Amino acid sequence: MSTSVAHPQARSRGRKPRFLRGRVWLHRRALDRRLAQGVSPSSSAELEYRAEQLCSRRSRSSFAAGIRRILDAAEEPSGGFTAAVPVRRADVLEARAELTDLVDLLRFEDTLQVRGLALIEEFLTSGDSPLFHPRPEESLGQVVRRIRAALLLR
Repeated sequence: MSTSVAHPQARSRGRKPRFLRGRVWLHRRALDRRLAQGVSPSSSAELEYRAEQLCSRRSRSSFAAGIRRILDAAEEPSGGFTAAVPVRRADVLEARAELTDLVDLLRFEDTLQVRGLALIEEFLTSGDSPLFHPRPEESLGQVVRRIRAALLLR
């Protein structure tokens, strides 16, 4: 199998050097932003390793579970006081079909583009995400459609 953006392979499939793992862990948000902007994973060892992490079955399952939890939270009546950041329930429910489609892609599609996976990471964790932000620059539906297109871009 050759190296591709959808399935980057390490130069050696063994365990990565500790310093590389540490740098990637420390700078994962910045690396995710670069990958989300379309920077090639092969442009640095850090980006390549981060892309491998994002493309892993474990990460994809985690992303799918995160979206599923957001959908479940939006469908439940709002609870009392909690430390959790509340999702924008009405927006999430309005984009339910698109979000469910993302879950299915993450679970069942074999070749997803790393750019789209990096966008999902930001989507699920950024305070500026339309999932959480009261006045996002883009609607939730627009962001989900952009992520889907980035995941499937061939």
